[in-house]
Amino acid sequence: QSTWGSIISKQNYEMASSSALSSSFKFGTMNYPGKAIIFQKQYLYGIIPLHQVLPGHVLLIPKRTVLNYKDLEPAEVFDMALAIRFLSKELEKFYSCTSSTIYIQNYGKEDENNPDKINHVYVHLIPRRKGDLKRNDDIYPLLQDYDRQLQVQYNNNIVLLSPHSQVSIEKLGLEAQKHREYLKKAEIDYS
Repeated sequence: QSTWGSIISKQNYEMASSSALSSSFKFGTMNYPGKAIIFQKQYLYGIIPLHQVLPGHVLLIPKRTVLNYKDLEPAEVFDMALAIRFLSKELEKFYSCTSSTIYIQNYGKEDENNPDKINHVYVHLIPRRKGDLKRNDDIYPLLQDYDRQLQVQYNNNIVLLSPHSQVSIEKLGLEAQKHREYLKKAEIDYS
């Protein structure tokens, strides 16, 4: 067994539990639908966001609300690092990509009362392929306004509680289910 496999086995990677899928979880001020979860560890969730910059875009979110990556506990950082390693490799395969953009969204005290900010550190993991954007670095302007875009999608698709909202949640759940099934198979290869 590889060293990587033994680390993952010891860390007890879990696909999203049925209780997590049927509830919601706190992400900043949002109560995000559990159906979006594709992956979880003791200290984090991996989710399909309502707003994706490119196909395969996922967010890694600590379960504990923290503004800045440097304020995470060592165990939370460890979970995050292993999740980034595992998910970037597997999502690149799933989407036939050759690399990933990994971007940490941090916040400071000055952001706390800004309604356009989520105020919960998270990591963007975005599988990439040559030519997905005109210039490779065009990804960064797309991420600059990401909090606001995600909150708009959340308000339009979740908060309004219209029939459209339920369709959006179900669609999100179906996409997440495809990822969970793929990742469950991939996880076996690591153990």
